[in-house]
Parts: sequence; structure tokens; C-alpha cells
Amino acid sequence: VRAYLSSLMDIESQLAKSTKLFYRSSSMLEASRASAFIMIYNCVEFAVVETIASVRAEISNSGISFHELQTYWRNEILRFRYSDKLAKGCNHDNLLSEFRDFIPGSIGWSSDVRSLPFSGNIDHQQLIAFVGKLGKKWKPPKSTLGGSDLNLIRNTRNALAHGDDSFQDVGRNYTAHDLIEKFDRIRIFIIGFIRFFESYKRKKAFR
Repeated sequence: VRAYLSSLMDIESQLAKSTKLFYRSSSMLEASRASAFIMIYNCVEFAVVETIASVRAEISNSGISFHELQTYWRNEILRFRYSDKLAKGCNHDNLLSEFRDFIPGSIGWSSDVRSLPFSGNIDHQQLIAFVGKLGKKWKPPKSTLGGSDLNLIRNTRNALAHGDDSFQDVGRNYTAHDLIEKFDRIRIFIIGFIRFFESYKRKKAFR
């Protein structure tokens, strides 16, 4: 993504120096800059999903028992196993029988382990709150402005995806340099999030 943005910055520089470039160059650049919002969000989502999936895999392979797990993870396993059935309605006797067989509990996620542990799209507040639910504290690196750029990325990505804003209108408000600065801060923020969970897994802090 950064290479993509650097290329856009080079094109911007060329466009500023020459009036002979293709007449739709400005529109193309605006749309390309707006596309970066979707690309950045997709990178963030992939990194977060894979990080959390790796924690679930570590828990599954740890050999500990269900009751040894931290409360959050026990609750999550129960939600994965039963919340969909409860929401859609189910035979109570069958559910009780299934729950009886589940007791004293077993570690495993019965549905997609790569699903996000919260609803909606990712932003910095959700990631910090998620760490808090584990009974831990994680302070984003100072250079990341607390990860607040993620809020803009998420909102803009949603506006583009839903057709609320055009690519040209969004891209007109930013330069490639602006986006590179935001991307670098977000990258450092997400690396900090990943490193926190690498330490979390290594210490088996899910116990």
C-alpha cells in the first residue's frame, strides 16, 4: 500500500510540473487516492482477524481445560456455540441436552475462528476496548495519535462502499503525502497491537 501511495505522490509531482499530461489525470488521481482508504482498511482488517485467530488457535492447542481459561474466552466460546441457536430459536430440550454434554466445557470454536469479536467495522477504540475486555491494558505508541486515523479510514471506507461519497470527492480532499502519513501511523499502531498479542500468547495470559 505504501508503494502504491508513493507512486501516486510521484504522479502528483509530475502533474504539477506538466500541463501536457492526459486531461483526466486529476480525476484519476482523486479516485486513486480514495481507493487507498479501502486498501488500508482491508490491510487492517486482515491483520486484526489473523492476530485474533492466532490467539484462538494457541488457546485450542494449549492443552489447558475450559475452566482454566480467562472469563472472556470462556464466554466467547459459549457465544460461538449457542448465541446463533438462541437468536434463531431452537428446541429447548435439544439445547439443554447439548449443553449437558458440553459441561464441564471444552475449548473450541464451532464457527469461523476468523470472525471479529465485535460487531461493525474496526476502529482504534474497538481494538483498545477489546484488550480491556481481556483484563489487560495496551497503550498505543505515542507516534500513532492513539490510532485515531483508523476512525477516518473506517468512516471514509464505509461512505465509499455505500455510495454516500464519490471517489473523486473523497480523493480531492487529500494528497498522497497526507495518506502516507496516515498509513504510517496506522501501520505502527497495528504492529503494536500484533506485538501485544504475540506477548499475550507467549505468556499464556489467556489462563
